[in-house]
Amino acid sequence: MPRTNILARYHLRLLDYMVFANLNRFETLKKRDSDFEFRWRHLGEVAPRSGVTEFDWDSNLEDATTEKSRGK
Repeated sequence: MPRTNILARYHLRLLDYMVFANLNRFETLKKRDSDFEFRWRHLGEVAPRSGVTEFDWDSNLEDATTEKSRGK
């Protein structure tokens, strides 16, 4: 099998994994955030007085992989 075909197959497998991982993260964030629907509808909008929106899911919601959320 030519090297380009092997690389193309690995590339497709990597893309499949990336889609799975991102969808999984999206669903996890959605479940943990009670205001998710509102934030999602207004994602990227600029607030009138504070400039760029300051909400960041990574810093504002506990990640399931952190020690604090595992009870340690």
